[in-house]
Amino acid sequence: MGQKHVLAKSGEDFGIGNNDLISRYELSPTHSQPMNIMMGPLAWLCKGYAKSRFPFLEWSEADALGSYLAEISMLPGSGEYGMNTILQFGVWARKPLKDRLSSLTVPVSMIYGERDWMDWRFAAEVIPSMKTKASVEVLHNSGHYLFLDNPSGFNQWLDKELRD
Repeated sequence: MGQKHVLAKSGEDFGIGNNDLISRYELSPTHSQPMNIMMGPLAWLCKGYAKSRFPFLEWSEADALGSYLAEISMLPGSGEYGMNTILQFGVWARKPLKDRLSSLTVPVSMIYGERDWMDWRFAAEVIPSMKTKASVEVLHNSGHYLFLDNPSGFNQWLDKELRD
């Protein structure tokens, strides 16, 4: 069965490329990502992060999420080795989707959180070059983890996209 629709949440590989972005937004080449501080000896900060980032979680849920984040940051790798195939240092795409999306023949729907550290504008810039129906939506009251920050809004978007 062929693919009928592409759904993307905070597409990490829409970027315009590391050097282009640095000059475009005047970012430092040492630009860090939000999780960098929680690696290594400061991993205990993950519990505090989980509790403050997701205040709606019960204490035990936030504690478990913080432990999970710390463990996956410190233990020997597995799935993140696959990420290295897709992303380069700084979470920049090795092969940006912007260079490949114009060949798609199925609809593409993308969603980002309004406080997402991934920039939805990169995805929006690609839409005019596409030969198919494409959209980018920014979900209010959410960040990168929009399905946790605004689960009802995310579920409504997903339900709408799956029905279309």
